[in-house]
Amino acid sequence: MFQFTNPGKVLLGDARSGELWKGIDKKWDYCFLDPPYEDYPLIEDLLSSVFRTKKNGAAITMFLYPEDVGRIPRNYRPDQIVHWVKPVSTRNTAKSYSRFVEAICVWHGSFFNAELHWSTKTGVFTDSIIKKGYIYQKPQSLVEKLIRLHCPPGGSIIDPCCGSGTVKKVCDRTGYRSLSVEISNSVIINELERI
Repeated sequence: MFQFTNPGKVLLGDARSGELWKGIDKKWDYCFLDPPYEDYPLIEDLLSSVFRTKKNGAAITMFLYPEDVGRIPRNYRPDQIVHWVKPVSTRNTAKSYSRFVEAICVWHGSFFNAELHWSTKTGVFTDSIIKKGYIYQKPQSLVEKLIRLHCPPGGSIIDPCCGSGTVKKVCDRTGYRSLSVEISNSVIINELERI
């Protein structure tokens, strides 16, 4: 049985593992999904596991390229699509247009924080990363907004594709309980436990 704690734990393993999801079945309030964008079998597997194990009233957000939202299987269609407008970059523009907008698919739960300022609910986020780091890292300010909007204070958060551990860092700082999973040893986190 896996526990949601503060400070959170990071497990080294595959988020597709049935053992992982059996161990957290109906235990989490919010799922932060930031999967590898072009690994559609993984995305489908993750969505299946997430929806099978979510407790009533739990919320989910998932980052994707905007053009891939239509690839989400019909039975997992999000309630809403919002966007993160990243700072414009010259990277990856040699053979195509630059991508500086990402879609955030939202499956609303029973909690939506009415106490936050209206500007956090505009549906277009423009947060940027302050320090250089992991290539796919999301800004802590964006992660914190999403957590505070969709998870009750002190709630439990699952991050099945933790990457650089931004969700864990935000949860540790803000009092949320978390459990993160990363498949790679190259994650920029010190405390990894094997599953």
